[in-house]
Amino acid sequence: MNSFAMGKFVKSLVNPFNLGFIIRAIGENSTRQIIHNFSNYASHEYQIYMQNLQGMLEPTTAYIELTTYCPRNCIDCYIPKSARKKKQFMSVDILDKAMTKTRALGINIYAILGGETLLPETVPLLRHLVENYPESTFFVCTNGDYLTSRPLALEKIISHDSINMVLSIDGLSPVTHDAIRGKGSFTNIIKSANILHEQRRLYGVISTIRPENDFEVTSSSFVDWMISNGAAYMSYTFTDRMSVQAVNESLDRINALKNKPIFVYTSLYGHVGNNNRSRNYRPLAIDMRGNVFDARRRRDVIGNVNGDLSRLSSDPKWIEGFYEK
Repeated sequence: MNSFAMGKFVKSLVNPFNLGFIIRAIGENSTRQIIHNFSNYASHEYQIYMQNLQGMLEPTTAYIELTTYCPRNCIDCYIPKSARKKKQFMSVDILDKAMTKTRALGINIYAILGGETLLPETVPLLRHLVENYPESTFFVCTNGDYLTSRPLALEKIISHDSINMVLSIDGLSPVTHDAIRGKGSFTNIIKSANILHEQRRLYGVISTIRPENDFEVTSSSFVDWMISNGAAYMSYTFTDRMSVQAVNESLDRINALKNKPIFVYTSLYGHVGNNNRSRNYRPLAIDMRGNVFDARRRRDVIGNVNGDLSRLSSDPKWIEGFYEK
């Protein structure tokens, strides 16, 4: 890479981080955790930048679905209700194969998904990840129920530099949030935020935008509230019930948040302010049986961790899945 291209990359790397966010992140979070995660983030962004320069599309992240089980019954969950009732979990063997095969592709950032990711049955799997792959970054998405009830059981996991807890918050109050996620969910998720903030852990919030909460979760007051609760980043995704026009209007409101002291990311375009998919992460989605899907929601099987994953990026279904809404 010549100096001009390197300069463009560095500019694109630091652009999403305003000074207010940097000051707040350093003041409120573990310095060691910040360094660990920024190192992996920079490496990930470099992968995307080089792929764009070379006209390539290769996986840069992986979704690992530890289970489809979840005690709650949230509106718009992409996992069928019958699967959410089955207490089945990924084995350590499948988990290791998923990690080994994806790391061979250069992947070092993972979203740990469910179902619900924090349960008595998943704690050993999370412990296995942080003990055996400490150089990676794991974004663990959770409803906060188990974290609130058993914080001591999770202390060694959430205190690890490689772990980023991502709290699912879909409203500014129980009126909105609990209508989507169930009674008591709002209380638990806010307690979880307080636990993480008090321990100076770098954590974020994911909000799924739907007609019921569209204007609420993209409002300035919602993001200010998340900042006051210690969230370092906001991530937005959209349900299929949102029209193209509604999604674009939501993105306009999200883009207006760019000067807030918080990192903002969307599932469609990546960093706030982007308007195309080229700067976005490129995920492989892996379920608890080791199946690899074309996309997390569509769930058409295109491979398995027992096979060769290196050719999946040329699969038309994976390419189409990357560009889907």
